[in-house]
Amino acid sequence: MSIVIHRGSSFLVCDASGDIQPGSDRGFFVQDTRFLSRWEMALDGQKLLALGVATPRPNEARHFLTNPQLRRAARATLAVRLRTIVAGGLHCDIDVENFGDEETESTFQLGLAADFEYVLTVKKQATSGTAPERPRPNAQPARDGRSLRLWLEDGEVPREATIAFGEKPGFLDASSARWAVPLPKRGRFHICIDVTIRLADRHVAPQETCDGTGGEQQTAERARHRRKQVRSQAPVLETDHDVLRHAYSQAVADLAELRLKGEGDLAEEGAGAIAAGIPWYMDLFGRDSLIAA
Repeated sequence: MSIVIHRGSSFLVCDASGDIQPGSDRGFFVQDTRFLSRWEMALDGQKLLALGVATPRPNEARHFLTNPQLRRAARATLAVRLRTIVAGGLHCDIDVENFGDEETESTFQLGLAADFEYVLTVKKQATSGTAPERPRPNAQPARDGRSLRLWLEDGEVPREATIAFGEKPGFLDASSARWAVPLPKRGRFHICIDVTIRLADRHVAPQETCDGTGGEQQTAERARHRRKQVRSQAPVLETDHDVLRHAYSQAVADLAELRLKGEGDLAEEGAGAIAAGIPWYMDLFGRDSLIAA
């Protein structure tokens, strides 16, 4: 199962665990370019167990996970919560909490990569199983050990992603970060991560950030106003058929969410376009044309 969250031209596709596996069509995309092609979480090298996922907002997902049996933690004694927000760049909060009766000690690992592929190339690659010959992306940890820079130099448009960690990893290399997580009973460990991207001369930072300097509240208010405007302009359907009424209401809501408007766009209120679906057509073919006509 794929989880999709989006705002404007930025969107994240991951599995129910919040992971992005290499070779899949999932990832973090901005302006149709994939800036994260790998995001894999683990405890002591073992994949986490998914319990559930919620999407309280179109641009926010919350993943609820637990641990398998570990060397110093019994199965299902650790609660792992991943919160992701797409708004310009990508903001992530990871919490590991010990609900067991004893102290635990584990290592949280995060595998990272970016291939900077075009969105349609990603889809074709996932279905065919073959990858085009491209220059290998570069990766370099910062000297202070608090961020990882991924970039591609291929003579075309410069593409770059910077992954900044609010909690400094104990280990950081070109493809992974690791934190030692010793937890007393009822103890909690928090990791905050911001992903900022560069495409040509455009820099896109998360509107909600680890240091709280983002402009998420103001941007969210503008987005709510635009969605309300789209809904108010939709035709009114009067019917006593509950299923049809619900389907139409959901279609109008989806169209409002799929309205594309670049982050920071100062164009007139009526500007914008409705996408057919992000990224692989979330809505039903035909219904968007019918309502928008």
